[in-house]
Amino acid sequence: MSSLEIRRIVEKELNHISSSPGPQSFLRAMYWVHRIHCLEAGEEGERAYRSILMGCVEAIRGRYRDFQPSYDKKFFG
Repeated sequence: MSSLEIRRIVEKELNHISSSPGPQSFLRAMYWVHRIHCLEAGEEGERAYRSILMGCVEAIRGRYRDFQPSYDKKFFG
């Protein structure tokens, strides 16, 4: 998969994670980095989007305990 294809996939997925200031913006940025890395590595990349999102949420909650992420629950299962 080319870098352009990977970016397009992740951009489409980001449409399912709300954009807001504060921790929510950290969630989007962290998801972008981890998801691109996963797809580039080819390690179950196409199926890992939910686990990546949940890992990012947990990492953010380490600093912002009351963080309530806003994302499309149907898309991310």
